[in-house]
Amino acid sequence: MIWLSSLNGTITLSVIALMSIVGRSFLDARYVLTEDMPNAGKGAIAGWALFVMVLVGGWVWALVAAAQGSRGGLIAALALALFTGLLAGAASLIAFRPIMPSAKPLGDIAIWSNLVFGLLAALSVWLRLRV
Repeated sequence: MIWLSSLNGTITLSVIALMSIVGRSFLDARYVLTEDMPNAGKGAIAGWALFVMVLVGGWVWALVAAAQGSRGGLIAALALALFTGLLAGAASLIAFRPIMPSAKPLGDIAIWSNLVFGLLAALSVWLRLRV
């Protein structure tokens, strides 16, 4: 429990959650935007790429700021971890069944990792904010 609330634990779990959403984004770009949504145009793909770049860039900023002691960086990391765990993970499992049918079983692994690591990172950041 001590490691979970430490700055090193928080940064580590947040990086794992970030990598989880990056991996999921690759699968979404490959399978969801091409096979599961065959009518998605170049605009949708460009929009998705822009969204992922902003998400990753914001998360990297949050982690660098948090590592330097910024409370704002921790709050941003908490928001992004909750986004990963609740929206990318839980909402995908609840609302979008079947998930990435053309990406089985990688899609399920990516979504479950979003849920588990996103919520674990959120818990770690929350514990760190309470210190």
